[in-house]
Amino acid sequence: MFKNMKIAAKLLLFGISVLAIPLITVGIFSISISGKALTKSTNEQMYSRAYELSLFVDNVINNEIKMAKTLSVLDVTADAYISIHNEADKKIEKISELNNELSKITQTEGLGENYQAIFVTDKNGNVIAASESKYYGISVIDRKYIKEALNTNSNIGSIGINKVTGKPFLPIAVPVYSIDNTVIGVLTSFNRSLFF
Repeated sequence: MFKNMKIAAKLLLFGISVLAIPLITVGIFSISISGKALTKSTNEQMYSRAYELSLFVDNVINNEIKMAKTLSVLDVTADAYISIHNEADKKIEKISELNNELSKITQTEGLGENYQAIFVTDKNGNVIAASESKYYGISVIDRKYIKEALNTNSNIGSIGINKVTGKPFLPIAVPVYSIDNTVIGVLTSFNRSLFF
């Protein structure tokens, strides 16, 4: 077939192949390089977004720990602990005041949506006050986050399923201190697991 072609056709075919082979080679090389550059750019953007997200989550969690620490030092919290050793009427009054304060927090628009519950335990891990009555009297001494807080470590527990609500939560537990700076209990917030 190549022998029967005219010289012009042969030259044209030769010229096209001389131009096409380098163009195809350059095209493949360009696609390879641009693919690597796009992959690198995508990886850098993913790393940047993941880093920004981790900073955001860290900031949110640190703010939640600060909120729990703030609640743990309120007078109403201290009064409830002090009242445990008082006569029954005074004890009921002070614990009721703390229950009301915790309940107000979880029902406050713009704040309460973050919490499934907030509760306070004595040093034996028994819930003495809570934002919801269904938590009263429950023992949580077996929970790692409670044990950590009783050992003076504010902490974030592992995400779990709330046995009362059946919904996922992130526990944040902080120690509650007496006037003489000894741990007398734990304040725990069950945060809704929006990020996790």
